[in-house]
Amino acid sequence: MSVKKIVLLVILFLLLVGIVAAALYAVDVFRDISGKDLSEDVYILEVQSGDSAAVIAARLKANGVIRHSKIFTLMAQMEEIDTKLQVGTYELRIGDSYSAIFEALSQAPNYRPSVRLTFYEGMEVSDIVALFLENGIGTEAGFQKVLKESNFGFSFLPSVDTEHRLEGYLYPDTYDFFLDDTEENVLGKMVKRFYSKMTEAGISEKAEALGLSLNEAVILGSIIQKEGRNLEDFALVSSVFHNRLGINMLLQSDATTNYVIPKEERSWILTAEQKAMDTPYNTYKYKGLTPTPICCPGIDAILAAVEPEKSEYFYFIGTSSGAVVFAKTYGEHLKNIEQYLK
Repeated sequence: MSVKKIVLLVILFLLLVGIVAAALYAVDVFRDISGKDLSEDVYILEVQSGDSAAVIAARLKANGVIRHSKIFTLMAQMEEIDTKLQVGTYELRIGDSYSAIFEALSQAPNYRPSVRLTFYEGMEVSDIVALFLENGIGTEAGFQKVLKESNFGFSFLPSVDTEHRLEGYLYPDTYDFFLDDTEENVLGKMVKRFYSKMTEAGISEKAEALGLSLNEAVILGSIIQKEGRNLEDFALVSSVFHNRLGINMLLQSDATTNYVIPKEERSWILTAEQKAMDTPYNTYKYKGLTPTPICCPGIDAILAAVEPEKSEYFYFIGTSSGAVVFAKTYGEHLKNIEQYLK
């Protein structure tokens, strides 16, 4: 084949790639403009004095409401949104159409006071409820009723009245909430975020491939979240627990027993008395996983639960420096304890 033909084929190939890329981009822009990827999640936009359409567009993109800020800005300017914006709060749905957003921004703002709350990986449901109450959202009785009875339209949640039934299913993240919202709405928003994260990561399918249910994956993820300390250790910590489960060996996790110990009495190293507690959360006494998750883990810990690193480790300890040290045998484990914990 001559050089000219090769050059021509390369040019044609590059043109074809460009056309395909442009077509895919155009489809994505169309979906974004028309709201084809509308979500149930809500974003509370706070418009401040001096905000322009470009500033609003950047904020909406950063929070996942839209994907194409420049196109949104151009269309907003054509709609003269800059002249219609008023200081206040606006409730927008994630993935809504540009026209719906423009219509909302053209109306008088919603002056319902709101608050942005951040829930960290490893928080327990009791911590989450306490943060809501501290910020004036809901009542203790209202939250307890929802925790016991609501399923928010999802079938994967434990059955009504199960103890600790929403532990692990309130996804830790940053959210905007109206202060006068209901307990069901605010917790439901966190459960929906959990469902979205699990679906996006294919957790159920990955768990099934290991012979685990979604609930078991979340339980193991919650233990890894508490025990792993560092993100880079999660997969190896997971391997230890999988190795132990594989030979029906006790998990011996201090974190699981700590879950049922009053928070003010918890410590990284359990006493002999605490290790002897008769509770299904005591993995020094009972084999297998705990009845429920022991905290609300993030996606990284849950992914580690269903994607463990392969290893021959059966033991690990967390050191005072924050590092995690692993061992294959009990003898090696004792040496690590002598070196790092005494």
